[in-house]
Amino acid sequence: MLHLGRRTISKKEIVYGYVYNSSGERHSEAIPMLAGDIPYFIYEYRNSPKLLITDMYDIIILEALKGVVQYCSDTDFLVFNILHFLLPMQLGIEKPKAFCPAIVQLEIA
Repeated sequence: MLHLGRRTISKKEIVYGYVYNSSGERHSEAIPMLAGDIPYFIYEYRNSPKLLITDMYDIIILEALKGVVQYCSDTDFLVFNILHFLLPMQLGIEKPKAFCPAIVQLEIA
């Protein structure tokens, strides 16, 4: 996986979440979701040692350790679309929305 610096993220973009265990190994297969679901993914797996979100080219767009965002390639998206929803859940101000990853189905015409 590769960090590429600043990158703009769209809420409707399909991204892939990875959950890592304490040994540094992937705990699960890639979880496809819409970028707008990232805060709920982070909250759902907040106790995991490491979470990565990548785009379809396997470029890292977000990294979180124990539910705390360490890196995000788009600071505007981080503030307005992730932290805006994640922090109230983490502080117990808002009830968390269930994380239901998007099932992506492509129709072949």
